[in-house]
Amino acid sequence: MKTNLALATVAAATMICGSASAAFVLDTGSFGSQFGVHSFTGADQTGTTVYGTVGVGGSMVTFGSTDTLSLNGTGEAIIDANPLNNLMVTFAQTNTFTQVTWDIESIVNGFYNLSVNGAPLAVNPIALSGSGANKFTLTATGGDFINTLNFTFTPAVDDLKQFRLQAGGGNQIPEPATWAMMVIGFGGLGAALRSKRRRKHLAIA
Repeated sequence: MKTNLALATVAAATMICGSASAAFVLDTGSFGSQFGVHSFTGADQTGTTVYGTVGVGGSMVTFGSTDTLSLNGTGEAIIDANPLNNLMVTFAQTNTFTQVTWDIESIVNGFYNLSVNGAPLAVNPIALSGSGANKFTLTATGGDFINTLNFTFTPAVDDLKQFRLQAGGGNQIPEPATWAMMVIGFGGLGAALRSKRRRKHLAIA
């Protein structure tokens, strides 16, 4: 009975560890040396959907909005709508990028909401200043990756620029809950083995 209970504890711990959700950490400040996003065509683009590319296997980045977007053809991508109310960013190369940076040119003080992989970020709404110094770095933790970003701005902003990506190598440290369940799981397994050894010893005696 005790062995079954211990094994059940191990199984439950394994299930919980496997389903532990990753967290996304948003920081402000300067950017690192990630791969820059550039115009996919190498020329200026306009439309509700425009395309960028990143120096990780030439992977495409799709920018979409209900506004008409403008993407510069040279240098790092500047997504301009003037004003820009919303923006959806999709990375064709999924389960690759662990860090994304961007800079928001804000017309006036305001805020925005951000969803990552379809789920709202916990820190919403995110404050903006009108100074143009709105640099953000989003990092995936817990073994997850950044596949989509969905921005909504209140009020609208001028543009987003300096999209840079990091493939792998992000903060892949397991979350505290994952560590706790791993410890419980190993403890349960140890208890089961000790109980089995004790019964075997008594049977021989």
